[in-house]
Amino acid sequence: MKIFDTHTHYLDPVYDGDRIDVLKKIYDSGVTSIVLISAEMGDHEEISSFVREYNNKNLIKKEFPDMYYTVGIHPDEIPLFTPDSKEGSVLLNSFAEMTSDKYCIGIGEIGLDYYGPQKDDTFKERQKVWFSAQIELAGKCNLPIVIHSRNAAFDTHQILQNYTSLLDKIGGILHCYSYDGEMAKLFLKLNLYFGIGGVVTFSNGKKLKSALAEVIPYEKIVTETDCPYLSPTPFRGKRNDSSNLKFVIETLNEIYGQNIEDKLYQNALKVYEKVPR
Repeated sequence: MKIFDTHTHYLDPVYDGDRIDVLKKIYDSGVTSIVLISAEMGDHEEISSFVREYNNKNLIKKEFPDMYYTVGIHPDEIPLFTPDSKEGSVLLNSFAEMTSDKYCIGIGEIGLDYYGPQKDDTFKERQKVWFSAQIELAGKCNLPIVIHSRNAAFDTHQILQNYTSLLDKIGGILHCYSYDGEMAKLFLKLNLYFGIGGVVTFSNGKKLKSALAEVIPYEKIVTETDCPYLSPTPFRGKRNDSSNLKFVIETLNEIYGQNIEDKLYQNALKVYEKVPR
């Protein structure tokens, strides 16, 4: 069994007491590769340093999953300055420099998040500007994008559609896909994979299950946890980790009527092309 967790947050403080034990446990469960996703403003340097030190130790005694990371600004964390300002240029250049690291394999998580009454039109426009700028950065660095989209299906698609040719080259993942089958049909026309995690196991996850069964082929799916969030049934509401992906894979096998575990792993390698084969 080989499992690839394409979206994690293992530097979250909830793991401070037992992080190494958790990483050992998930390796023993069959998880061979994980990606730490940059989410908070400025966390990319901490993530980069941690991943390099971790992998150097893991090379000596292989008992943990291979670890990679992405750089980017989550839509809820976008700064007040613009991408073309002096501060914005410095930040984007720092991302570009970090992508030369063999362990930096993507740009993300980036995108749009319209959830909550505080997201006024001005804030939404700032999100759009930073989303576009980071897609263009991914193109310059020839890396896939990891897309966060919440309550923003139409605008997310509209922006991505402006980069159809670029996406054909770099690809990407729609993290924690939560929209319906009709939107999935539109996103399938772009070179994107659908990140599927614990939600697919929920009793109220019928919309997602329907989109998978009727529209999304398993050749376009990758597995993710978004841990420590979104634990699958039967651990919903508890701290998540990559060992729980077995429940996600079991549900996907049921939906598609066959064992697609190996295909899911290969799909992740197709997205993250910098990962050694």
